Amino acid sequence: MSDHEEFQIRRYTKTELACLYYPTLTKDWAVKKFRRELKLNPKLRYMVDRSIHELSKLQVKQIIAELDTP
Repeated sequence: MSDHEEFQIRRYTKTELACLYYPTLTKDWAVKKFRRELKLNPKLRYMVDRSIHELSKLQVKQIIAELDTP
């Protein structure tokens, strides 16, 4: 996303957010890369859990704080 003001803090599925972070990759590769970024970050590692499909507003804020805005 080119303009930081356009990004909305709201609930996202992991797939939606992954595709925003990696728009040039296929959906599957974007999710894999996004999961890897989460896994490598100690503050975000808990979000890798496959039972978490939708990210809350708070989780999205945490991701942005660590990875910057997509």
